[in-house]
Amino acid sequence: MEERRAVSAIIYDSKGLVLVARRASTKFPFPNILSLPSSYINKRENPELKLISAVKRKLGIDIIIKGAVGTKKGVQADYLLTMTDYFAEMVGGTLSPNQKDYSEAMFVNPVKTFGNKDRSKMGFCTQVLLEAIDKNPDFWKKYF
Repeated sequence: MEERRAVSAIIYDSKGLVLVARRASTKFPFPNILSLPSSYINKRENPELKLISAVKRKLGIDIIIKGAVGTKKGVQADYLLTMTDYFAEMVGGTLSPNQKDYSEAMFVNPVKTFGNKDRSKMGFCTQVLLEAIDKNPDFWKKYF
């Protein structure tokens, strides 16, 4: 089974809302679903630099990484995935999805948006976020 690594950005605003983006209809797996901004990485790439670059290219915003939040490993779609979520702060740019990767982006309350949904049908990036919220709903405040 193919193994892949990926990174995602958890970007909160000061109101406790998190940035999510709707995946383009051509993105596999999970077309058209709301997700955290993310990118696949290879073993030679610096995960934080790759994430900063991917968020800029895909969403038009500049971020700084504040720290790792969590990692999840398992089978997703038809491959073995290791996903690491990083807390990031938006520091510039204009939120403008590139349409190839994401069709729209918005800040949402993650508990209201994802809290009652079947986690097994979510991407690992969202599962890591929800696991962090389960442990401490205000975990994100330590990064500000």
